[in-house]
Amino acid sequence: MGSWRFIVLQTIVVVLWVAGNIYALGQFDHYPFIFLNLAFSTWAAYAAPLILLASNQSAGRDRATLESRLEALLGSLISPGRRAPCPAGSSR
Repeated sequence: MGSWRFIVLQTIVVVLWVAGNIYALGQFDHYPFIFLNLAFSTWAAYAAPLILLASNQSAGRDRATLESRLEALLGSLISPGRRAPCPAGSSR
C-alpha cells in the first residue's frame, strides 16, 4: 500500500469495476456502487491500523538510534581521549 504500483493497480480495478457495471456485466452494483464503497471501507479499516503500526515501529527505531548516538556523545565528553563518532555525511 502506498507505492505507485499499488495506486495504478487500484485505479485500474476501480475503472474496470465502474465500466463493468455501467456497460458490460449487467449492473450487479448499481450507480452509487455500494459494493465498491463497502470494499474500500473494509480496505481502509485494515489499512489504518497497519499504517499506525508501521509508524510506531519507525519511531521506535529512530528513538533507539538517537539514544545510542547520545550515549556515544556523552561517553566522548566524559572521556576526553575518545572522540565522538562523526554524524553521517560529515567529515573531520
